[in-house]
Formats: sequence, structure tokens, C-alpha cells
Amino acid sequence: MRVLFFAATLTLAVTSNAESQELKGGPGDAARGEQAYQTTCLRCHGPSQRIRSRIPGDTAAEKARWLDAFLGRHYAEDDKLRADLIAFLAQ
Repeated sequence: MRVLFFAATLTLAVTSNAESQELKGGPGDAARGEQAYQTTCLRCHGPSQRIRSRIPGDTAAEKARWLDAFLGRHYAEDDKLRADLIAFLAQ
């Protein structure tokens, strides 16, 4: 019984930690992210609604984690820019 309780507690702690993990660039600014998207991303990717519908994940946190991994390899290597784009796209 103790082992089961420990395993459940550990799982909850790891999940909570992952959900609260912040981006390297700190909290992003959605308005700056929208401006960056309009000037940098729109030309190739089209309207943001099109992109948002293709981001995997059910919650904003899941989408933010996916975007953070993707954008780090896709022209948004700057942590602050990436955080701003994520704040805009993961809404």
C-alpha cells in the first residue's frame, strides 16, 4: 500500500512540475508575439488561425511545450521571441 501511495504521489509531483515549468524566455507577451508573427511568420505560414489549428495538444500548456520545442529549431532561437510567439499562438 505504501508503494502505491508513493508512486501516485511521485506521478502527481512530476506532472505538476511539468505543468508549471516556465519557458526560458520567461512569460511571453501575446501582443509582441502577434506583431512578430505578422512581420516574420505570416509570409510563409499564412494566418495564425491556420497554424493554431495544427498545434498538437489539448491545453495551452501542452501546446506551449510543443511550440517551445518546435520554435527552438525553426527560426525562433531567441528565448524571448519564442516566449512571445508561444503566448500568442497557444491561446
